[in-house]
Amino acid sequence: MAEITAAMVKKLRDETSQGMMDCRKALQEADGDVEAAKDILRKKGLVKAGKKAERTTSEGLVAIQTQPDAAAMVEVRCETDFCARNEVFQAMIAQVADKAAAAPAGPIEADEAITALVQAAFEKIGENMSYARGVKI
Repeated sequence: MAEITAAMVKKLRDETSQGMMDCRKALQEADGDVEAAKDILRKKGLVKAGKKAERTTSEGLVAIQTQPDAAAMVEVRCETDFCARNEVFQAMIAQVADKAAAAPAGPIEADEAITALVQAAFEKIGENMSYARGVKI
């Protein structure tokens, strides 16, 4: 079994934004292989996401992106107001609004890019969140 150093844990933690103990356990399970540990953390994240997906998302934010001839408005929901005030969540919703502004006029459905942005924020924050709706006029 490979020796797991603090530097290895820190590197994995910086790359994945996961907790220290989760990173350490993943490295132990992967026998020190950082790439395999990332896969383990991803799989565990999907399991956690499945459990958390049942939770109600009654808080969130609305973001508006304006252009000279158009405007886009999106709503992303989360579980708590603490999450909505989180810098990661706020940066994510701004990016979602940018994606919506680049789309054609009309209702904005969650595409792969929007879903990926929301999922990345979920993985960092660890709270259920969902793209609710959007529109570009």
